[in-house]
Amino acid sequence: MKRALLILAVIAALPAGAIAGRRDLSPASPRPAYCDSGYHAKVYFETNQAELSDSSAAAIVDLQTKWIATCRPKRVMIAGFIDRNERKSVARARAETIKREFQKRGVAAGLLHVDAPGAVNFLQPPPDVHNRRVEITFDYHAA
Repeated sequence: MKRALLILAVIAALPAGAIAGRRDLSPASPRPAYCDSGYHAKVYFETNQAELSDSSAAAIVDLQTKWIATCRPKRVMIAGFIDRNERKSVARARAETIKREFQKRGVAAGLLHVDAPGAVNFLQPPPDVHNRRVEITFDYHAA
């Protein structure tokens, strides 16, 4: 059930037409309009865990890697969050895990910026899986 929810969360957030058909991904091609939609993704984790727990989390990273290649952001922000009962170091470890996964897929390390806000911005009252997450956002205006 968790896998289905994770994949549905990503697909539901995609703008219309974002995954239909192939696009020219050469650097000279213009960035598709859906890239400017303010889209971001979330990857959820088990309590006190920083490793990807199933294939659906890896699928989200795969999809985000394709978005990076298509949309060419200037920076990819990776922010780790925790529930109140977890150590702050878990938030950073989660973000670093996602960074490593992007690097394994060929995303340049200089594009990836890790932050660990920790136990803030709860999406649900703690404890809840939605708080144990990494948020991935694209910045097109970074200096």
